Amino acid sequence: MTESKAFSALKRILTMTLALVMVLGSAMPLVTQEASAFSGKVGSKYTVTDGGQIVYGSGSGGYSNSRKCDLGDDLGSRYSYCVQPAKNSPPTGQVTVDKVIDDDDDKGKWNALRNIVYYSPSYPGYDNNVTNIKSKYYTGTFSTDWGIAHLALSYVYAGRPSDMATWGGTHASDLGSVWTKAKKLGDELYQSDSERDEAVPSSFKVFIAYMSGVQDMIVGYLEAPGYLTMKKVSNRTSITEGNSCYSLKGAVYTVYDSSGSTVGKLTLKADGTSNTLELPEGKYTVKETTAPPGYAKDDTTYTVKVESEETTTFTAKDEPITDLVSLLLTKNPVGYPHDYGEGDATLKGAVYKFEYYDYIASQEVLLKSAKASGTPLRAWYFETDINGKIDGQNPTFASGYTSDSLYKDKDGKTAYPLGTYLIQEVKAPEGYLVNDEILEVTVTEDGTDNLHVSTYNESIKGDDTIIRGGVKLSKIDNDLDENYAQGDATLAGAEFTIYNQSAETVMVNGSEIAKGGAALVITTNADGIATSGDHDLPYGSYLVKETKPSKGYLLNTEWSRAFTIREDGVIVDLTGDKVREAVIRGGVQIIKRDKELKKSEALGGARLDDIVVTIKNVSGRDVVVKSDLDNKTDLVDWKKLESKAELFESGAIKRVATGKDVGKITVHWNEEKKAYTAETLADDLPYGTYTIRESKTNETYQRTDKTEHMFTIREDGVIVAFDDNTNEAALTFDDYVYRSDVQGTKIADSTSERFSYVPFKIISVTNGETHVVVTDANGFFSTKDRRAAGDIDEDEDADTARKQNPFDDLLKAEDIRTADLEARKDDILHGVWFGTGEFGSTAAMNSAFGALPYDSYILEEMPCEHNEGYILQKFYFTVDQKSQNGFVDLETITDDVPEIGTTASVNGESTEILPQKEIKLIDEIEYKNLKKGETYTAKGVLMDKATGQPVTDPNGEQITAEQEFTARTSNGKVKVTFTFDATSLYGKETVVFEKVYDSEGHVAAKHEDIEDEGQTVTWEHMKPSYEMYKIRTTKAPSKGDKYGFFAQDEVEYEVHVENTGNIALTMDVTDEFTQDPEYFTVPKFKDDIKFGGEGTWNNKGEDEFTANITLEPGEKAVVTYTAVVKDEAKEYLAANAKDSDSKDDKGNDTNREYQKNKTDDKDGYWNTAECTNVTYPNPDNPDEPGTLEPKDDTAQTPVQKPEIGTTLTGNKKAKEVDPCKETKLTDVVEYKGLDPSKWYMLEGTLIVKDTGDPLVEHGSEVTVWSEPFRPRRANGKVKVTFVIDTRNLKGKELVAFETAYRINDYEEGKDLSETTLTQVAEHKDINDEGQTVLVKDGPEVSPPPKTGDNTMLWLYGGLFTAAFGSMLALVIKEYIKKRRQDKEDAEMFV
Repeated sequence: MTESKAFSALKRILTMTLALVMVLGSAMPLVTQEASAFSGKVGSKYTVTDGGQIVYGSGSGGYSNSRKCDLGDDLGSRYSYCVQPAKNSPPTGQVTVDKVIDDDDDKGKWNALRNIVYYSPSYPGYDNNVTNIKSKYYTGTFSTDWGIAHLALSYVYAGRPSDMATWGGTHASDLGSVWTKAKKLGDELYQSDSERDEAVPSSFKVFIAYMSGVQDMIVGYLEAPGYLTMKKVSNRTSITEGNSCYSLKGAVYTVYDSSGSTVGKLTLKADGTSNTLELPEGKYTVKETTAPPGYAKDDTTYTVKVESEETTTFTAKDEPITDLVSLLLTKNPVGYPHDYGEGDATLKGAVYKFEYYDYIASQEVLLKSAKASGTPLRAWYFETDINGKIDGQNPTFASGYTSDSLYKDKDGKTAYPLGTYLIQEVKAPEGYLVNDEILEVTVTEDGTDNLHVSTYNESIKGDDTIIRGGVKLSKIDNDLDENYAQGDATLAGAEFTIYNQSAETVMVNGSEIAKGGAALVITTNADGIATSGDHDLPYGSYLVKETKPSKGYLLNTEWSRAFTIREDGVIVDLTGDKVREAVIRGGVQIIKRDKELKKSEALGGARLDDIVVTIKNVSGRDVVVKSDLDNKTDLVDWKKLESKAELFESGAIKRVATGKDVGKITVHWNEEKKAYTAETLADDLPYGTYTIRESKTNETYQRTDKTEHMFTIREDGVIVAFDDNTNEAALTFDDYVYRSDVQGTKIADSTSERFSYVPFKIISVTNGETHVVVTDANGFFSTKDRRAAGDIDEDEDADTARKQNPFDDLLKAEDIRTADLEARKDDILHGVWFGTGEFGSTAAMNSAFGALPYDSYILEEMPCEHNEGYILQKFYFTVDQKSQNGFVDLETITDDVPEIGTTASVNGESTEILPQKEIKLIDEIEYKNLKKGETYTAKGVLMDKATGQPVTDPNGEQITAEQEFTARTSNGKVKVTFTFDATSLYGKETVVFEKVYDSEGHVAAKHEDIEDEGQTVTWEHMKPSYEMYKIRTTKAPSKGDKYGFFAQDEVEYEVHVENTGNIALTMDVTDEFTQDPEYFTVPKFKDDIKFGGEGTWNNKGEDEFTANITLEPGEKAVVTYTAVVKDEAKEYLAANAKDSDSKDDKGNDTNREYQKNKTDDKDGYWNTAECTNVTYPNPDNPDEPGTLEPKDDTAQTPVQKPEIGTTLTGNKKAKEVDPCKETKLTDVVEYKGLDPSKWYMLEGTLIVKDTGDPLVEHGSEVTVWSEPFRPRRANGKVKVTFVIDTRNLKGKELVAFETAYRINDYEEGKDLSETTLTQVAEHKDINDEGQTVLVKDGPEVSPPPKTGDNTMLWLYGGLFTAAFGSMLALVIKEYIKKRRQDKEDAEMFV
């Protein structure tokens, strides 16, 4: 045991010893290594010898023991000066160099010592009297000068102490000038920043040997020369390697010594090496004085240190000359003066290929030489910017192309080496053509040797030509659907202007066209085709529309088409979309006149209406017209630019060839012109040339004028008329009235005696014109001028002029004597003349015509002397076309004169009649003396009593009526019914004028008395008024004992309006929320407005927010509006389900009595209906309708918002739960006010109460969603279940936050991802105890087993088995132990 312990101790000792030896062994070289020879470096050793005692003054301080040494350099033996006089002199023998003073870093004291040594005796500065050193500091006596140097070195070495003169017992102050000179030498050469003196060569070093116990020594040493060479490399080999534009050969570096003098030059070869210079040891500066080809001059000043007998090599890096090109290229859009794309084109996106070649030649052979030099060193594909530029420093590489990397200079900037660049566009930008011209540019040196040059031509441009195209279009006649011009019109000459709609300006025909400006005008040919050139329009967007129509056509302001130019040389064809041209249309109006009167006035009982004129097309081409020009009601919208095929098919319009009749128009009385006219509408006749002729006369006038009158249509909407100062002659038609004479014989019935000289009145039934004829001696009378031509010519001096109506004086005579008449018997031959027109004009007497114009007449015998005692006769006869130029046979005419009287009424009343839209006025005519069995026509016209002029309806038409009847007896009655719009008759008195015409069209009788009360009807004065009220018809759902609508509910309202006045009203009915309108959609009316009559909804299908309606007097309308409650609406409940303010105390709806709703009972949001712009017709001024004040009424709309509350519990509704891996929490959400018609979901979130933050598991917030549900009732409950890990939440309270959402547009089974959610309620009260559950701060429990999960059973079984086994093992162990103990006890006893 002892031996073992000793051995172990020995092992430990040996191990430690070995470790110590290893440590010491590794350290020994550091402490034992010595220099084998003197090297002039720290640690070098040299040998000093005794130099003898040198005396430089008297006394003990006037001498020193000197030491000398020879260091093997060119200086030979020199003094090693002691510099601590207070110490003993050092011994002779070997000393070690401890410090070397050899560089400029040893400033101050050290370089001062170096300088002094160099100028001390035995050293070159002293021996050579450098800078006349001896005269400045020395005496010329060696020993004295040696003492001066010795003291100066000691003074400086000691730091120039102030007590040096007496320090160390030197008694220097006793030395006189030796000391003062030494101090001067030390002070002048010792500055705080002293450097090596210029005269001291760099190879001169000073060594200091620190001696222990004796003086330190200083000795000077002249180093052997060293060698200098260099290596030059490119600092950017990525640019220069393999690049013939760059070479290191020829670079020259000049070497300068410390004085700045050139001591040699290093010249570089192609491989970057230089020649070698032999130089004294020291520091030198080297600068490049000649740069090599392709490189910038190296501006670095290199400081190198040449070591004695060593070769110093330094490395210089040259930067290649490059061009930091700012702009590589600018695209030049040819002919476009801007630096951006023309029209829709862009300069952005052009791709240019840049090839770089390391070759530079003259411009003339540049391309050829560059290509011949081989594959480019690098190639790039750059993309232009929006201004067509390629930035040299940050060019954009074109996608889809493979480019090399860019060159970079030392600062990381993009650099372009010397050489040649070939540039070619390979992809044009949008809107331009590719220009495959190769552009050539070079980068060359500029002779400055600067790092960067600017010889790249940055103004180089890539010319690009923009894509250009054109457009073509076609115009057609709107009526014919073909390129056929109607009448005198032509399709040629229409101008279409093309406007620039591009993003930028465009150049067209050398002019710059601004956006929106007119770029080009194209003109149609005879076929209606207009086309531009195929290169007129640059790439861009345009709008073309007609700006000048062709002759005979209207400008089409509806047609405009946008088009784009996208392909070069392609003309965009718009001819498939025809430009419809509506032809200029006008009309014609002729005047019909009586030829005798030269006025538009019918003579006697004739009339100028119902004469037909026919229009013929004599234009150069066909025209399209209405089939019935006399139809003024079935209008054709000629200007509507659409096909007229349906109108052709229906026969409403027709195509009329040249030379064919266009149509007929009928003469009528024109109240405006106060003449008889026939006219077309102002758009019936296309641009062309026409003739018009009278083609049919009426029964009262001859067709005198049968010629064709020519006129032209040249202006749209203009009726060429007889009174336009141009066409009077062409459009005036004169006809002669039918005329005849009447004759008869007066004979007594009983004796057949002829009654001579009896006067008869002839009375015009139409106008009352009356003249007198007298029977001659034979009882014969005639209206004709019966004078024979020969009788008239018997006496040339006699007055042979025909006397006009010579016996009219008898009309006023009280007593007619036969003798008087006989005396005037010659005048009987003159006859009579009727020439009064319907307006009182008189036709000149003309014996060539019959005396009586077309009319009905009464021949009434006048009382005279000859017929006294006889019954006077009264006859009725007519003059018409049958009796033209003949005589009326009085024997065939009845001697009874018809008479009529009338009584007018409306529904049996004739006063204060309400003007209505449709009125039936009955005029009952009582007639006498009509021929039994004959057919008559009664014609009536309604007259304005105040003006005596015919009344017109709202359309400007006269109110007339006629009734044909047969006279069953001579005397009787007939009713004439006027049916018309009376809404223009407010406040008027009207009189019915009636005429009865026989079957031949003659006036048999008339009654036209403006003052006749029986013919008069008076109309009510205007009394406009109306009432309105509004009710909400949708019941609000209940919320407890109050009511309100849900969000998204549609609520319906009725606005009741009644016209309580006596005139039609037109108004706008609107509804709007006047309280918090942002909570509801704008009410809009439903399309089933209910009218209690023939009301009119005027804007059906247009504005859905404003109903414009018209109500006749007494009519009602119900306008139904709907609005939707928005989700943003706040709760505002009503006390009652219905409008509480619409009921009185008895529950009756007071609204129906026009009682306004009250809005101060706070039953919901106000929404107000208004009737505005209430107008009624003004018969006196139709252009300025009357107005009524607006009215409004308000209903209220309550709103309810859902509410939710929650109760969060654990298992068995516990409010505290044990920490467990799977804790189940149930949140029972009780909701109120959900809409049973909608679907909802609940979102539950658990909040940690003490932090207020959501509970996070596995990096996500714990959030659960309920299944979608639709509540059976507005109020109910829904469960939301959370299963969480509460093991780390001991002592924490958890609060359930719940949010209720409405699922929009959801149906059961629908994918929820296709729906949206709207929040309707939330319950998030951090302090709500009902929402809170506490996790106990106790032991964790296992989660309860899941239904059907046997895992826990196995666990419990295993635990039970383990417990049982452990117990069994303990029992067995105790049993064995007991048995063993028993055995031992037994052995003891044995």
